[in-house]
Amino acid sequence: MQKSGYAALCYTLAAALLTTTPALADRQAPDTYWQESWQCGQEANPSREMVQMLIESGSLHGYTVNGVTLPILVGQRLEQLGTVMFIQQGDQWHTYPIAAGHTVEGIYSTPAYDRIMLFSMWAIEGPGDEYTVLRGKKQLASIDCLKMGFPKDLNQPLWASEYLSLHDFNIDKDGNGALIGVANLERDGREQQRFYQYTTHDWGKTWGKPTPIKSPAAKLPGVFQPAKETAPAPQLLDSLRRSLDQGTNSTRIGV
Repeated sequence: MQKSGYAALCYTLAAALLTTTPALADRQAPDTYWQESWQCGQEANPSREMVQMLIESGSLHGYTVNGVTLPILVGQRLEQLGTVMFIQQGDQWHTYPIAAGHTVEGIYSTPAYDRIMLFSMWAIEGPGDEYTVLRGKKQLASIDCLKMGFPKDLNQPLWASEYLSLHDFNIDKDGNGALIGVANLERDGREQQRFYQYTTHDWGKTWGKPTPIKSPAAKLPGVFQPAKETAPAPQLLDSLRRSLDQGTNSTRIGV
């Protein structure tokens, strides 16, 4: 089971706020590095200062699958940015915003990263009411995004900060798959868990409405595996830093 990014955030936000180095704190940082023109799935033009902020504050993360490092770095800085993905292709880097104010709920990849799925959720002053999903295919040469709304029976009749934690996800070799989420609810004074399942038949391009299901007894079958968050691999971090120093490749990081 993937650990909910929002749930983990509740315990780690205070520590994260203490990670900013004196060098970064001495500068006049903007209230937000997120730009209004940014859209999920469209390559962007972030500033050098934003990338340096992520590096210095320890807000840049690497990911592995079965011990193999994926050619991505994911920046997460909740109130100053949200979530952004940096993708390495050869000696070039490409930058894809995901969503302002979001934290990662889970990343899944096929073993050769021919396909990658990232799920994020709003996490400022309470949870959001949908997932933003970034899909990568053709070894991250093609990127697009979509939304997956949460079940309508959450937060009824009043808002109660109910949301779906990502419980499981997978898609088989033919593009058929599912996502299972779990909500912790209180109804009539009793706490309970409800599981919901979304289904897809086109590699996650479109999804059916969430349907209540019984507690899953087994993991979903398929070709995806959960990616493990790690410290940035030195070779990736060095490559990204060189791209910033040179300012001549197609990273689209502001020169």
